[in-house]
Amino acid sequence: MRKFLKKRWKGLPVGLVVGFSALILIAGSVAAAYTFLNQEVNVTVNEPMLVVYSIDGGASWVTPNGTPIAVVCYSGESMLINIRVTNSAHVSLNVTSDFVDSSLVPVTWATVTGLPNGSMAPGTWVYNVIATVPADTPAGSYTGYVVFNRG
Repeated sequence: MRKFLKKRWKGLPVGLVVGFSALILIAGSVAAAYTFLNQEVNVTVNEPMLVVYSIDGGASWVTPNGTPIAVVCYSGESMLINIRVTNSAHVSLNVTSDFVDSSLVPVTWATVTGLPNGSMAPGTWVYNVIATVPADTPAGSYTGYVVFNRG
């Protein structure tokens, strides 16, 4: 071992040259192992809440697309609006909902089963809203809104 340490290469001790070279190789391989990939990742988060409706117990469910839900009644009639809310997330989500009557005339909006408020577990839930038109209501269009907020 002493002979190895006493040997020289171009005037430098061989042990020092070997040790310094080994240190550079190890540091370079460690740096290369951690920086060989730099890849951008895009994550798309889908809305986990799906709200659909059907009118008067209809078999088909319609996804709201911005057009009003068309409920046609005569004076003295009632119409059932089924609202199905699906939480496809794997956790409970906080939901607030309300039914807002913006009409100035007396169409009665009765909630048969309460709309969700608070923590909503994963799964599908159906809520029923009944629009009742009193017998003395004049012909015309009357508006109400089902409002869902998440968060």
